Amino acid sequence: MHKYKVEFKYTEGGNSKSIVEEFTYPKRIYALSDNSGQDGRDILGYVAEIKGLNPAFIDHQAGGGWNKLKYLGEVNEKGDKNEKKSFWTPVWAIPFKIVWWLIKKILWAVTLGALG
Repeated sequence: MHKYKVEFKYTEGGNSKSIVEEFTYPKRIYALSDNSGQDGRDILGYVAEIKGLNPAFIDHQAGGGWNKLKYLGEVNEKGDKNEKKSFWTPVWAIPFKIVWWLIKKILWAVTLGALG
């Protein structure tokens, strides 16, 4: 799965608005115009359905400034469970981590009978 951010022009009933959405998609798409624009139409239709909009009202002719696709990276399907987090992030948690480390050391020493 791949994560994207898309912005496109949506015109319904004479009202135009810009739609911005982050989403995941199974294929890697490099631009909205890949494969003669078919992938772009598929992605914009997919996002419109996610947002509950009618894909027929997407302005596919509004190229350049309106319809943009940004690739945000590959998404691990298993999630980030195996990813080790740094001890130093977030910074606000450092004092709490130090206090917790000291408590664990004191409890371990009491358990061994050293402070008894």
